[in-house]
Amino acid sequence: MSTFQKAKAAGREALIERVKKNEIPFDMTTGKNTVSIVTGLKNHDREHVLLRILEQDPEVVLQGLAIAGFIMNDAELLCYLPEEKAELKELLEEKAAELEIEVRVETGKIPADILDTGLYCSFIMLKGLYETVEETYGPEYYLCTKYKRGKEEWYGNPQWVKPGTPFNELIEMDPKRIKAIQLGTHLYLPDILEESVAESEVWNLDTGVITVFDESCCMIHEAEENLYGGRRECCGKCTFCREGLLQLHTRVHDITSKHGEWGSMEIMKELAEAMAYSSKCSVGNTGADFLLDTFRFFEQEYVEHIKKHTCAEGICSAFTNIYIAPDGCVGCGSCMKECPEDCIEGLPGYIHMIEGLKCTKCLRCVKACPQQVIFSTTGKIPSIPDRLTRVGRFKRY
Repeated sequence: MSTFQKAKAAGREALIERVKKNEIPFDMTTGKNTVSIVTGLKNHDREHVLLRILEQDPEVVLQGLAIAGFIMNDAELLCYLPEEKAELKELLEEKAAELEIEVRVETGKIPADILDTGLYCSFIMLKGLYETVEETYGPEYYLCTKYKRGKEEWYGNPQWVKPGTPFNELIEMDPKRIKAIQLGTHLYLPDILEESVAESEVWNLDTGVITVFDESCCMIHEAEENLYGGRRECCGKCTFCREGLLQLHTRVHDITSKHGEWGSMEIMKELAEAMAYSSKCSVGNTGADFLLDTFRFFEQEYVEHIKKHTCAEGICSAFTNIYIAPDGCVGCGSCMKECPEDCIEGLPGYIHMIEGLKCTKCLRCVKACPQQVIFSTTGKIPSIPDRLTRVGRFKRY
């Protein structure tokens, strides 16, 4: 007998009592208004970590989905997968047929109108319903830690975590080097390490990812990257989401490009707050969360970028300058060969010069220079030649 069959044999009332006893946050109050049970990743989830729960044990998730539908008066069952998961769609359809579970599997974002009338259940919740029937339930989160240093990033291994586990046990980075921590779509300061993973919805862990930013990260650059990711996820059907993400990304890009205006800060705040309640799905509802948290915790970085024209961490390339130290250049041409924009001028035996307006700050020349005399700085550039000058002939005035 399958777990779903056991659930049907136990009856709805008995199942509801078990779910309440285990304190699973399954919303049974919607009653007859619920026409479908919907599962899948949240529309704003760009990491897809939680998809591994389905990939590792599709039968558990499918039977959990069927149990949820049974509890809610045989509601229609829907499962949405990312666009690129066509093979997983076929696998789920085959498994559902084997288990005699009627479920419609689609690829793409969960439509807003489906969310209006359907009850959303995460893969973790469906696993919890399955375990409730099997009487093996224990509350757990499926979490993965992502680390960001400068423009580099890497992931730890996903793991099941019990409520009450301190965050500092999940993070392998020197706490003194941590600038901020992202849980779901929100930012927190490092003092959250003293807290623990809670069963309640206080902590936004609906993507299964804890992102740790070290002190070398520029949080305005991270906000720009976050908004760009939101624009890529946006379906374009919701005006507030589509236009809101575009406007916010454009204005933040202006700031990281050295063209920001302080007057636009208040406009961005108003637009970001409006998106939260005017968008139709979580892409727009949560799209500006990260940005608003940078306003709250890292206002000084906006002051530095907009008013002082500097990026303290040296991440935003518009605020950095690349130059060739004339005293060390031997005119070998190595940097010229490596430059993708052809913006380095020079001849054999002459001190090379970088055309600043064309330079994209890719730093390839810095790595290519055998003399190690090409530098990146956020400060002033020392005196350098303004015309072709033979090696060893340049004089500073």
